[in-house]
Amino acid sequence: MAENNPFRDPQREQAVRAKLEQSQKAMEEYQRVKDSGNEEQIEKVARAVSQSMRDAADVCPDHKQAEKLRKNADEFERGGHERRAEMSHPGHPLVMGLKVLFGMPVIALGSFVWGVGKVVEGLGRGLAAGPEWAVRSYKRGRAT
Repeated sequence: MAENNPFRDPQREQAVRAKLEQSQKAMEEYQRVKDSGNEEQIEKVARAVSQSMRDAADVCPDHKQAEKLRKNADEFERGGHERRAEMSHPGHPLVMGLKVLFGMPVIALGSFVWGVGKVVEGLGRGLAAGPEWAVRSYKRGRAT
């Protein structure tokens, strides 16, 4: 049963992550060109943002999240300059969501490395306790 779980499929997860990364890069490109005044370039990048969100929705295993991505893609594509600027603002929930999705693996890796470090620290303290005890016992014995 677990083999068919789309949320646990590493290949699908990697595909979703790659598509979301493309969306993030397209959004960053839109941020870069939106003030250029070149309407043709702005529309081209806006279509790329929308398409990258739809591509991410196509591989997303969560149907609700996929539908939300499609809705955001349609809204971004149909929106005017003000709406697109609002949606591409770093504080907008869409952008924040993309950042959270990319930040989670980094946080997980950092937590894992920290945990491994704490285990190694504990092992080191445990291994050092024996010789430290022996040295203290030896010093106590010589002092008397």
